[in-house]
Amino acid sequence: MYPKQWSFFGKALAGDRLHHAYIFYGPGHQEKKDFILQLAALAQCAKPSEQKPCGECVNCQALVSKRRVDTFIIDQQENISIDTIREAQRFLGLTKTTGLKKILIINGFEKMRPEAHDTLLKIFEEPPVDTLILLAVENITNIPKTILSRCHSVYLPGLGLSIGDLSPEEIKTIWQECEIILGVKNFAKLELAFQTSELENPADRIKWWLIFLNSFLVVYHGGEQDNQIENIFLPLLEKNINHAKIYRAVEEIALLLSKVENTNTLTRLAIEDALLRV
Repeated sequence: MYPKQWSFFGKALAGDRLHHAYIFYGPGHQEKKDFILQLAALAQCAKPSEQKPCGECVNCQALVSKRRVDTFIIDQQENISIDTIREAQRFLGLTKTTGLKKILIINGFEKMRPEAHDTLLKIFEEPPVDTLILLAVENITNIPKTILSRCHSVYLPGLGLSIGDLSPEEIKTIWQECEIILGVKNFAKLELAFQTSELENPADRIKWWLIFLNSFLVVYHGGEQDNQIENIFLPLLEKNINHAKIYRAVEEIALLLSKVENTNTLTRLAIEDALLRV
């Protein structure tokens, strides 16, 4: 969903130049959450290829089975307590199993209780070997400077859309379009390109494709989503769509969105080209 940021992390992992802590900020909660889960999957992959998890190693297969290897996730709506951070601290001190790193993910970091900050700060000051800490916040100004100074900050602009805001009929329509994108029928893809180019704002529909495909990728990797969202993707999960094709679809649609939003490109031709490349 964020090709520039993803490329940065892919190169950093490949060159063993990854910092031990990153804080992701921006308006889109689900977008940040999805990006972080995919980054964790890439960091644990034993055989990454072209900045993508291989989908075949023991760690990738564990994700498909909804088991996250050597990863501790804190995803509370409010009041992250000191006991929760102490539990995370104990987890990071354990020996790795099959993972390449011990990963701590904290979504909604700004909801952490003040007394928990000192315990987390100790983790930052003396991180165990091969530790990767990934924090997600909406407003970076709410983060204590003692913690912020020990993280590399990454801005992820939100798309401002949520699947939960759609009606059942809208969900069905967009998902049928995503099935076409992931399918093999080129005529259907050309027809979809024409229909989309005729919309008042094609970029909005392309954003929805990107959100759906990205969410499907997270579910595919065993990431937790709202039950309603997971149920949307069950039919495709049962089809065992090729792992590489899902990544290619996300990459092509993200590039398409950038072209449609930022250039004077011919919309129909750009959509046709993107869909046929998936």
